[in-house]
Amino acid sequence: MRRLIPAAALGAALALVPSVATAMVNGTPDLAHPEAGALYFSDAVDGPKQFACSGALIDHTAYLTAGHCFADYVRSNGHLPIAWVTFDQKPTATSTYYRGTIAIDPAFVPKLTSKQNVYANDTNDIAVVHLSSDPGIEPATLPPANELDSAPSDQRFDVIGYGSTVTFGGGAHTYPSTGERQSALLGLNSVTPGWVHEDQNWTAGWGGACGGDSGGPNFLHGTHVIAATTITGDMVCRSTNVALRMDSAAARQFLATQVSSPLP
Repeated sequence: MRRLIPAAALGAALALVPSVATAMVNGTPDLAHPEAGALYFSDAVDGPKQFACSGALIDHTAYLTAGHCFADYVRSNGHLPIAWVTFDQKPTATSTYYRGTIAIDPAFVPKLTSKQNVYANDTNDIAVVHLSSDPGIEPATLPPANELDSAPSDQRFDVIGYGSTVTFGGGAHTYPSTGERQSALLGLNSVTPGWVHEDQNWTAGWGGACGGDSGGPNFLHGTHVIAATTITGDMVCRSTNVALRMDSAAARQFLATQVSSPLP
């Protein structure tokens, strides 16, 4: 859902290097964050499920993702989809899928049916899917208010998602789905009142997010604290990840209504 990948070739002349495929960008299969899960949509309860976005548990039955994940479906169908979440590292048809009730930040809801750019600077781009039953997984932790205001310049992030692979070199980039939960290490570029701008330049050794990773957690490195959620980035998934801060006043106002315990 993040980044609108162009169908036409993005590269120019063929490079004299082999094409290299990476999951996310410099990503690896993730087994360390079982609270991160994949979001699927269906038109009917017994209909086929279509992968949509990424996200993570923030309470025993509350799954955090991005509000814009629902926009294309609503604009095409006039209503919200039936939502499902699985926490399998590599989902299959036989995985356990938890049906959920969708709650979208009220300030973001008008964008679902308008012609506004859902990737714009909107600090209310948050949704929570309330699962029908407890998957029995320890939830991630939300950050205290204004945690990232004092983030050190060398802060790193573990970014998780079920999104696409990207190939670099050998001609036009391609973006096939990975079909599994992956993680990548990103550096910090800057922090603004609502956003974290992260370095995912693969030539510098960083990894990062790509299509389908929207809503995915951006953990403070080595922890289960969700500092931010993936929203957008550069078109070719090569240099920048832009994530929505979960410690901001706007985010916390909505999240406080979606979890059973007081926020940190």
